[in-house]
Amino acid sequence: MNLKSIFSKKNSLEISQDQKQQILLIVFVVIILIILLLLYFGFWRSSIVPMDTEEQFSDKNVRIEKIIEKIDFDINFLKASSFKDLKTYSQWPLEIGEKGRQNPFLPY
Repeated sequence: MNLKSIFSKKNSLEISQDQKQQILLIVFVVIILIILLLLYFGFWRSSIVPMDTEEQFSDKNVRIEKIIEKIDFDINFLKASSFKDLKTYSQWPLEIGEKGRQNPFLPY
């Protein structure tokens, strides 16, 4: 091959404007499809409850009740000495003094 023939031809890596738009359109469609699949499998599908079987709905309620029963909210930390040793450094309600100036645009 001649060097002249190599440099005289257009670079094979160059892409026309129409080809760029087609590639961008395909990428855009693929991204939209991925987003829709994520939304479907992540949110919408899990929130759909079949209307024909009430047994599944009652099973779901039983499972939720079991989870709630397992929750153990221990309030013994209120009786701990480290909690009782905390000090209050201000009074409630806080007193708020004057703020700003009557005309903020006047020079100092």
